[in-house]
Amino acid sequence: MTARKILFTLAFFVVWSLIMPQFVSAEEWVSFPAKKDVAPDKVWTVEFNTAIDPKTIHSEDIYVVTVDGKQLFMPSYVQEDGRSITVLPPPDGYEPGQTYTLFIKKQVQSANGRSLKAGYKMTFTVQRSATHQPEDEEVLSYGTVTASILNVRAEKTTASEKLGELERGDVVKIYRFDGYWAEIRYHDQIAYLHKDYLKLRKANGGIVEGLNIIIDAGHGGHDPGASDRGYNEKEINLDVADKVQHNLQKLGAHVLLTREDDTFLPLKGEGSRVEFSREHYGDIFVSIHTNAAGNESSKGAETYYDSLKDDNVYEGYLLAKNIQEQLVNMAGMFDRGVKNNNWTVIHYNPIPSVLVELGFITNPSDFDKLTSPAFRQVYADAITLGIVNYFKEEVK
Repeated sequence: MTARKILFTLAFFVVWSLIMPQFVSAEEWVSFPAKKDVAPDKVWTVEFNTAIDPKTIHSEDIYVVTVDGKQLFMPSYVQEDGRSITVLPPPDGYEPGQTYTLFIKKQVQSANGRSLKAGYKMTFTVQRSATHQPEDEEVLSYGTVTASILNVRAEKTTASEKLGELERGDVVKIYRFDGYWAEIRYHDQIAYLHKDYLKLRKANGGIVEGLNIIIDAGHGGHDPGASDRGYNEKEINLDVADKVQHNLQKLGAHVLLTREDDTFLPLKGEGSRVEFSREHYGDIFVSIHTNAAGNESSKGAETYYDSLKDDNVYEGYLLAKNIQEQLVNMAGMFDRGVKNNNWTVIHYNPIPSVLVELGFITNPSDFDKLTSPAFRQVYADAITLGIVNYFKEEVK
């Protein structure tokens, strides 16, 4: 069966489920016919006969499970027609030769609040690929230099002998890490690079697997942040941060939250958010916030980087650009753009760092999204995919 025919078969069943009476219990799933020889980068499109509520389209309602029961992070979003959903492949693609099951939970709703009468699932097997040579087992990770010039050191300190220089875009094999130092081989001898200036990729691993990703939920404790109609920014930020952590952990990342509860942390100095990032050897830092204005007309998402910091300015811009794109594409936010500001938490953080403003709690449309627990998962999916896409980008 061609890919186009598969699409229409899938679409037919979903359309039918919204308009015909059902006699399936809540515990059962309606199964689509199994598919074979699916491409590793297969993008599924699900078509409905009516407009869909974007709040119900996220990775907890539409997902893929492996044969051993592992739920994969699957970005999905409503297309411009409002009736079709795009389900992207996992960030690292499907594993050749393996079998998966795509689930569409009955919690998916139409724009007028009607739910599917049952959940739907489809099993598919990915086409096999040609065998390839395994990587050198001693190599832990690959690193691409992000600084214009990166000094190669004889010891794990900036005061040690300089053995040479690497340039932006150079790729090195990393054999182990010790804090912020990456051990490499340079002219047949052991040498060290500071990993603040390396975009990392684990050997034989996923795009973000093993990375130390710091997620900062803005405000907290005695500092509620923006507030409106009984909702506080600090609670929205933490809920989205929790969901981003959950998504990235599915992808194998080591994700740390600067705060896990209603706690206040200073911006810099002892016990601060910046100190937390440094103490845990972060590879990137993402601070999540909610905006407010003195009028209802201000709306949309914006993501900040800092051009005045000394390190990783362009990488910070790329991280901000990728996250902003997904907040617009997946969450349907008005695009206020990528902006430049020397916010403390990103200015004093040498790793690629950004500050995300999800939307305006003072705008009626943004308010509905920000205060919806379901739509906060959409925000989290968008930020997650933005992070993944940043690490996919080659260093130029």
